[in-house]
Amino acid sequence: MRTIENRLQEVYDKLKTKKLSETQSLGNGLKFFIFDYDPEDEEKVYNYFETYLNVKDDFHLRIVDVYDCIINILKEKGYLEKVYKMEKEKGIDYTNGVITSTIGVGSSRDLLLNEITKDLKKDEILVLKGIGKCFGVVRAHTILSNLEKVVDENPVLLLYPGGYDENGLRLFNKLKPNDYYKAIQLVYKK
Repeated sequence: MRTIENRLQEVYDKLKTKKLSETQSLGNGLKFFIFDYDPEDEEKVYNYFETYLNVKDDFHLRIVDVYDCIINILKEKGYLEKVYKMEKEKGIDYTNGVITSTIGVGSSRDLLLNEITKDLKKDEILVLKGIGKCFGVVRAHTILSNLEKVVDENPVLLLYPGGYDENGLRLFNKLKPNDYYKAIQLVYKK
C-alpha cells in the first residue's frame, strides 16, 4: 500500500492536469470522485487540502465541511441548544433521527443540500469533508445521490475516512459497505 503522502501527491498531479474537470465519469456526464483514506490520516488529508491545495488559485476548490453545514442549519433554526439537551435526555440515536428530519435530507426541502451548494461557482471543484463526524445523521452515499440531482457541471470530490471499492463505501474501514458505485476512485490505495 502506498503512503498517504504519495497518494496526496497524485491528487495534486490530477488537479494540476485538470483531470477532474475534463473527466466524464458517469453515464450522465457528472464528475463525482472519492478520495478514500485511512481514518488515522484524516488530519494530514485535511491539512493538505486546506493549507496547500486550497491556496493554489488555478485549482478553484470549494471545500465544504458537511458537519459544519449541519451545525449552521441547526443554529439558523435556533435548534442547536435544544439538540444538546435532547441528546442528554433521549440519547444519540433519537437525536440523530430528529436532526436528519430537521435538515430534510432527501426531501424537497433538503436544507443540507442547499447549504452544501450555496454560492457554488461554475468553475469550482466541490470538495466535501467531515462525513465521519456526521455518522448517524447522514451517510455519504445519500449526500452524493442527492447532489447528482443538482450539481451537473462541477466536479465533486468526497474526502472519505474509510474504504471505497467495488463493494461500496466502508466508513472507518469497519462498517458494512453502502453501495455507491457511480463515483470514480480518484487515487487507489494500492
